[in-house]
Amino acid sequence: MKLLCVNNRGTLLPNIWCFCSKNINHVLICSNDQQITLLVDLNGKFFGITGVYASNCLTKRRQLWDTLKNIQDTINLPWCCMGDFNTILGAHEQRSNYRPSQVAMQDFQNWTDSNNLIHIHTRGADYTWLNGRRGRFNIQRRLDRAICNQDWFNACNLVSCSTLTKLRSDHFPILLEFRNDDIQYSSQFKFMKMWISHTDCINVVKDSCNNNFIGCPMFVLNQKLKHLKTTLKVWTKTTFNDIHVQVKEVTDKVDLIQAEIDSSGVTDELINQEKNAQIQLEKVLEIEETYWQQKSRVNWFSQGDRNTTFFPRMAKIRNASNLITSISNWFYNWFPSISISWFLIFKGKPKSIYFQPFADKVKNKLSAWKASLLSMAGKVQLIKSVVQNMLLHCLSIYSSPVNLLKELEKWMRNFIWSRDINQRKLVTVSWHKVCNPFKEGGLGIRNLSDINEASNLKNCWDIMQSDLQWAQLVRSRVLRDTVTPRFPNIKIS
Repeated sequence: MKLLCVNNRGTLLPNIWCFCSKNINHVLICSNDQQITLLVDLNGKFFGITGVYASNCLTKRRQLWDTLKNIQDTINLPWCCMGDFNTILGAHEQRSNYRPSQVAMQDFQNWTDSNNLIHIHTRGADYTWLNGRRGRFNIQRRLDRAICNQDWFNACNLVSCSTLTKLRSDHFPILLEFRNDDIQYSSQFKFMKMWISHTDCINVVKDSCNNNFIGCPMFVLNQKLKHLKTTLKVWTKTTFNDIHVQVKEVTDKVDLIQAEIDSSGVTDELINQEKNAQIQLEKVLEIEETYWQQKSRVNWFSQGDRNTTFFPRMAKIRNASNLITSISNWFYNWFPSISISWFLIFKGKPKSIYFQPFADKVKNKLSAWKASLLSMAGKVQLIKSVVQNMLLHCLSIYSSPVNLLKELEKWMRNFIWSRDINQRKLVTVSWHKVCNPFKEGGLGIRNLSDINEASNLKNCWDIMQSDLQWAQLVRSRVLRDTVTPRFPNIKIS
């Protein structure tokens, strides 16, 4: 190991040290009191790496965001920024009795969104810093992370970030692993949905299963599945080959026919050729569409995003992040953290601060880089299938504050029209018309206030009329015989 460099803090001692192997070549780009940026040569390709130790001062952090933006615009290479950013993206990244600074979180999110940066998923501890105090003064935050651009994922076949054991420091160390070598990893066998679109798929499965094997039933089943896997692999290579190559070949064929029509004029033969080629192109595009949807593991889908790069980018991020490189990664991949459904318990009228973690999670889903890759139909589908489903449980249980619902709808509205949740765009269609069903001229987005009101009315009806145990308990413990339950903003008659 050798010491590459330290950051420049003027008269103060440095607080960022860079070490590396002796055989790694590097170039120092810039250094100041909050960051140090290097270009590192790995296997003949340069990577930009920035180590960050952000200031506690909001004004100085804003200077850091401007510096990092200039660095990214200057180097125009695969770039990753990691370290202690001394701020969080939202209230969901903090555990305490105190509300985090909205201004600081907004500045941080604006910097990542404006530069289309991707937050690398960190395995391990959810909160990387804690203040060490006890009781109600204890604060935990996720201050340490790794952030990169899309070129970083494109250049690497493996990207992994995880926390290490915390010893004396109040921060968990984070470990970033990435590789850009040409090692080929054997992929597991997966049944591809695009196979179903082919008429011969069912015949291939039937013929493979008709082979006779001798043994107990479980042994016969196991051998038939193994034989089917081998058969499907061979059939896929001969039938589909490379679906992306097929799309390019058919597209070139359509372009060639259309160019001939443009130069030579319209004939019946050329029109028939163009029609047949377009039908063939539509088929291979549907197959490729199904392929990318399954690879990206995106459960929602919109027809308008067939020709966008959203699904390939999601697939690339997922594949690069899922490769196993160490025992710790093996543990996290095979024994993921258990997600426990929870609900808020508070005294008195619901306040916006209680629901801020939910709102910030929704805000992070509406990232600018997603909006830049999705069509209008894709953005609407993202809101309907992902965002509103995230809020459904919360809206079904609580009478949410009106100002919070308006803020959420403002983010969704700006995401659709301007691609930026903080930027408003003048449109000729009002939001309540957008929330109408398709048959009534809307986009089918559900109004959050209507969902909340309908859910609360249902809860009120169940409390008064249901024979379930929870309803009987509420009636016996909370309600009086002559009192009608009151819900905020809901009139019951």
